Amino acid sequence: MKPSFDFALSLLLFSLSLSLLLHRSQSAPQAFRRDPGHPQWHHGAFQDVRDSVRSDLRQMLHTRAEAAQPEMIALEKALKEAMVSAGTARDDEYGREVPLYEVDATVVEPVFEQLYSFMFDIDGGGFSASEIEMDRPAPTAIFVVNFDKVRMDPRNKEFDFDSLMSGKLPELTEEEMKKQEGGYIYRYRYNGGGASQVWLGSGRFAVIDLSAGPCTYGKIETEEGSVSYRSIPRLHNLVFPKGSLSASRRSAQDAFVGQLSALISTAIEHVIAPDVRFETVDLATRLLLPIIVLQNHNRYNILEQGHNYSVNIREIESEVKKMVPAEQEVVIIGGSHVLHQHEKLAIAVSKAMRGHSLQETKTDGRFHVHTKTYLDAAILKEEMERSGDLLAAGILDVSDPTLSSKFFVRQHWLDESDGSTDSIIKHKPLWAAYRPAHGKGKKKNDGKRPGNLYKTYGTRVIPIFVLSLADVDPNLLLDDESLVWASQDVIIVLQHQNEKIPLSYVSEIERRHAIPSQAQRHILAGLASAVGGLSAPYEKASHVHERPVLNWLWGAGCHPFGPFSNTSRISQILQDVALVSPTSLSPLAGVDLKTNISTIGCY
Repeated sequence: MKPSFDFALSLLLFSLSLSLLLHRSQSAPQAFRRDPGHPQWHHGAFQDVRDSVRSDLRQMLHTRAEAAQPEMIALEKALKEAMVSAGTARDDEYGREVPLYEVDATVVEPVFEQLYSFMFDIDGGGFSASEIEMDRPAPTAIFVVNFDKVRMDPRNKEFDFDSLMSGKLPELTEEEMKKQEGGYIYRYRYNGGGASQVWLGSGRFAVIDLSAGPCTYGKIETEEGSVSYRSIPRLHNLVFPKGSLSASRRSAQDAFVGQLSALISTAIEHVIAPDVRFETVDLATRLLLPIIVLQNHNRYNILEQGHNYSVNIREIESEVKKMVPAEQEVVIIGGSHVLHQHEKLAIAVSKAMRGHSLQETKTDGRFHVHTKTYLDAAILKEEMERSGDLLAAGILDVSDPTLSSKFFVRQHWLDESDGSTDSIIKHKPLWAAYRPAHGKGKKKNDGKRPGNLYKTYGTRVIPIFVLSLADVDPNLLLDDESLVWASQDVIIVLQHQNEKIPLSYVSEIERRHAIPSQAQRHILAGLASAVGGLSAPYEKASHVHERPVLNWLWGAGCHPFGPFSNTSRISQILQDVALVSPTSLSPLAGVDLKTNISTIGCY
């Protein structure tokens, strides 16, 4: 009987220890786990109340929120795993060379998206993705993070992040705080774009990493909008200032809060509640976007799939539909035309060629003057502004004849025309408007007019002219060193098969380059401006300067604008901006938007 009793006792003790172990493992804090009584539970508990109550509570609870320790450790772990060695860089303006690591923001973006869903209880009883896409107010977050660089040091392979999920983090001593820079720096690149420590995510959030960088980027020999070593506040510089005069802890905290507030205000003005590019209210029920490729060669066609330079119309249509109301029909078609068969269009391209002198510094430190050729898109638009509808109708009939009767009536564009007018452009010369008021003879009968076309009611047509040129200047660009130009009713994109074109923009010590063979990102940027009314995140209207004022801080991220971006997608934050009616973007509406922004800190 004794062995059986000992066996039963040992089995009982083993079961008790196993139950205690399971209970301890279940009760241990885990990242992105929501249980009743969780310290962050209040962020999703009041989403089913009235909008007025929600707005009041949002100002109290959602203005600032602090991420818990497990979520912060999970972010640090993901960031450390994504670091890739990239040589060395300076840790300050006149600092020393330290190891440099780069992080692809698209790799760690799902973890920030998970934090966003966790903080606001997306698909967890509060918000649901379908409700957000319909008419529910969606929260917009600015993640302000300041990670522990000693824990994230990629050279330390033995550090265990899982042990910090449940344990209490010890307070840092003064000596440990001085070593928080870790002896290395890291920075983000969103899909291979410019290096930055702030970036716009694909969801409804933006990231400000105070521990990353410092990063420098902007336009060469131009101070406006440039990002320097001190554009983003760093806790180390405020707590341990250089020089003989050391600031007190109180003054350092006030200075940090002031700089951080200015940084968040800049994010709101440029990203979350930016200026509207075009002040229009589109009441059309149908939106026709013809991509008209005008090429002077037969070497390739960008509308054919399977090449590096191919344009994916389906992806463009998917992004455009996210910027328009659900009840608005969007149709995107594409067609190619040989430029030499349309005389007036070829003449327009020739007239739009311009040249200007540039003064650039070389390795000898002197200024060298040279002439640069560019294509003036505004002049080109004036020459072909009335040709868009007919080209769209012709492509539409060839692409899908069933859609032709929906968007156009009286399709007779194939009628014979007299030799005096082009078969594409249907406008009178300028001298035709200055006929004498009292003519002696009767007006001549013009006869049958070729190509009488009228848009059906409720249709808006925005043509996208893609100039696919060959045997041109290898460094040919549009004005302002761009490959896209957009107005309210037309978009012009330049494409040619030359190598990378160096721009007058620099990221760290490397020049940014334009890739003229890739047209899809620039087509989407033009559509975002013309259809969604979006302005670039680095532009802000200025009535004093009578032009947009530049700030390149938010030039990187999930948007197709500018030289520091490299993606053909549009962030959900900018999609929300495009869906807001321009009539509601008054100063008071901007204030309401600013009060509904959530700032989440990870320290």
